[in-house]
Amino acid sequence: MTLNGWQRIGIVATVLWVVAIVATACLERWGNPASVFSSEYVFHFVEFNPAAEQHLKKVDREIGELRGPTQVIPSLSPYLVLRAAFIPPLVAWLLAYVVLWTVQWVKRGFKSG
Repeated sequence: MTLNGWQRIGIVATVLWVVAIVATACLERWGNPASVFSSEYVFHFVEFNPAAEQHLKKVDREIGELRGPTQVIPSLSPYLVLRAAFIPPLVAWLLAYVVLWTVQWVKRGFKSG
């Protein structure tokens, strides 16, 4: 199977997209994205789960509930990373082939007449 130029461009763009998503996810988890992107950066690929033991929380005697700061453990969400890395390129490839098929179908209609 030989690939034409547009298919090769699509493959390169897909690989660059996946690399960019994985790099962004790794930067979110192990880097400091607020200083890289902006001070109001929103995490997309990291989930913050409460730690198993909340040493900093103490019982509030008035209401009887635990109060205080919560320790969290940041974890990379494979589901979010895979979804962001593969769904947009898949949709783009499908859309490109639908557009190509539609254009060829319309061209055939003018030639057969």
